[in-house]
Amino acid sequence: MRGKKGAEPMPLSYIIGGLILVVLAGIVIYYGIYKPAQAITTSVQIIPGLLEQVTQGCKLNFNAELKASYCAEFKKVGTKGALDAYANCESSSIVFEGKTSLPSDYCLAEQSGMVDKCKESVVSGGSKGIAINGVEFKTESDCDSKIANGKIA
Repeated sequence: MRGKKGAEPMPLSYIIGGLILVVLAGIVIYYGIYKPAQAITTSVQIIPGLLEQVTQGCKLNFNAELKASYCAEFKKVGTKGALDAYANCESSSIVFEGKTSLPSDYCLAEQSGMVDKCKESVVSGGSKGIAINGVEFKTESDCDSKIANGKIA
């Protein structure tokens, strides 16, 4: 016995087709929107408020001619992938008036302090390492080799 026309069951092919479309839509959303957005935000996450605080501190150190604080203090400003990201006043992310007038060897006298602070930061970062001014440091020996002439190479 047949039921009314509106009561006929939906063909199985329609149900399977609908499920396939839902799964495909989910994949497109995940790989087309979520993954690229996640990659952008995890490459280097610098927290704007912290960066502004570091910039203001650098201005004060610069104006007061506090070379040790200007060169050898590394402040945590966010993350770079799985690494903690640090910056000192030499970072290209730190911009303020007068910085460009500094001689290129301004931090040369503070290099040993920079290396020491780098090593302390690497040890506190654990086995994953850290990033300072965008440069990755995995071991304490990286601090010796990647800091030269008062600059982070």
